[in-house]
Amino acid sequence: ALPIYHTADANSLVGSETSWADRVRAEWSFHTYTRGWGDIGYNYLIDPNGVIYEGRAGGDNAVGFHDTANYGSMGVSVLGTYSSLAPTQAAQNSLVELLAWKADQRQIDPLGSSYYYGCAYSSYCAPYNSGAVVVNIAGHRQVTPGHTTCPGDSFQSLLPTIRQRVQNRISETAVVQSMELVSVSYDRDTLAAGELLKATFTVRNSGHVTIETQAPQAGNFELSDSYVYDEDECFLGATGQSYPSYPKESNRFRVMLGTSDSSRMPVCNGDSGGYPWRWGLNGSLAPGETRQVVGYLRFREPGSVTLRAGAINEYVSYMARDVFAKTITVTGERMTPVVASYNAQLQPLAYVYRLSTIPDNLLARTQNAISILPGNLVGSFAWDGAITNWGAGGPLAGLDDNFIIMQARVFVAPVSGVYTFRTTSDDGSWLWVDGAAVVINSGLHASESIAGSISLTAGRHVLSFKYVERTGTAVAGYQVQFPGTSDFNPVAEGLGGSGVTIDSNLGGTFRKLGGITIAADDQGGSGINKLRVSFDGVVWADVPGSFFSLSNLSDGSYSLRYKAVDNQGNESALQTLSFQVDSTLQVHQIYLPFLVQS
Repeated sequence: ALPIYHTADANSLVGSETSWADRVRAEWSFHTYTRGWGDIGYNYLIDPNGVIYEGRAGGDNAVGFHDTANYGSMGVSVLGTYSSLAPTQAAQNSLVELLAWKADQRQIDPLGSSYYYGCAYSSYCAPYNSGAVVVNIAGHRQVTPGHTTCPGDSFQSLLPTIRQRVQNRISETAVVQSMELVSVSYDRDTLAAGELLKATFTVRNSGHVTIETQAPQAGNFELSDSYVYDEDECFLGATGQSYPSYPKESNRFRVMLGTSDSSRMPVCNGDSGGYPWRWGLNGSLAPGETRQVVGYLRFREPGSVTLRAGAINEYVSYMARDVFAKTITVTGERMTPVVASYNAQLQPLAYVYRLSTIPDNLLARTQNAISILPGNLVGSFAWDGAITNWGAGGPLAGLDDNFIIMQARVFVAPVSGVYTFRTTSDDGSWLWVDGAAVVINSGLHASESIAGSISLTAGRHVLSFKYVERTGTAVAGYQVQFPGTSDFNPVAEGLGGSGVTIDSNLGGTFRKLGGITIAADDQGGSGINKLRVSFDGVVWADVPGSFFSLSNLSDGSYSLRYKAVDNQGNESALQTLSFQVDSTLQVHQIYLPFLVQS
């Protein structure tokens, strides 16, 4: 750190002073005897004529006594008071030369910030500078906020100019680093919420030396090796978000996207400069070399967004800003609703899909289920949600890695109260009740159980589950803990019955049936708008919401056709539920003798 001070005394010689050297001697006496510091605190002092004085004894890199624990800093003070008056031009010029010498010697970025060892051990600095990170050329007030107004308002306002002059002074003898953003293209201008926009950047090293880059690396043309930003993600990270951060690294080149629409800008831990989505160049770029790199952006919300591109040498300068603008239209999500489905034995079915192409970096960190789109339907299997370990395989023959399981069911809450649901999965899983996310067990991880709670009224509710398997062992399942209990139990099927009653069936037949309920869920999407139902496939009835119930069904055979429609107009596949009600059904029980061999 290179903290800057003023001595907060007269701007002209006073009393018996005949030269500024007398003032320096007075400062030494004040610090040494009055303050009891054993020597002057500053490493260097500068008078209004631009003369630089060595301060604390010990030579170059001596540890001073000027702001905090002082280790890792060089304190410079300009003689005088600069609350309303700026230091003389001569003093400013000498300050720039001194700072440029030290910054170049120690490879300090004049425009950047960095960890200050002395700050980390000071109660005046550490609580006010997160992570003990301080602006490299800082006014005293920036190192110990709230404890001083040094180096004065006027001097403090000059520091941005001082920093830039120091940077320019160092660069006068530096090699030329430059990069041209040749073009930016987008794979489409209309896409649905949850889908990925592909941006291809063409860059060229227009300087004389190899330029370096930093994470996250963009990738080439395979989605699997590219970094995908969620719309509300920022390269700087944000408080409370699960996304990793990739703070600026001095003198590292990146390409970037931003938008002028403030409502589409994510929250960032710091100033993103209007460009929250930044990618590296996939490695060093040699002089004259041209390269294409690819970044992806996933939009969540429908609407129109105008993107603008740029390129930057972090903490140094922009290579390009506000170029290659493109307006992108984001339509509503296109995920089809998930409906409760049953086989001929009226066992609940879960559907298995191939996992769409998506890089591990997004799978590992996104908590939003609609970020992970299903691919082609593989098939279905009967499942009551019991925790199942399929090992290296999956629920269907020939299926191992890269699949999704999706299921909706009718859940019966026997009493009103707080219900706790738990999912167990390797890798990610989600569970919703009545459209509300209750458990988010997302990510790429070994088998892990996570629970969440929700208040429910007694009666029927829709439960929905989604599981994502990338590679390795496949484990998935869910359970419920009822109010006032401590154990987790399987989720009983609520297809048959009414209210809080569950009517059991034998295969596809009910002996009595107080009612039947089907349900659907949109698994984090726009929500269920209606169910379309028909008993003959000709006359259809639209039932608003996510439930359809029939009560007091008499003896006979029934075939109910139904599908769900969400608020974006997406329709599920047509389902058929065939069952019988037979009050004369005889259930025979055979008791086998219990034999004990003595």
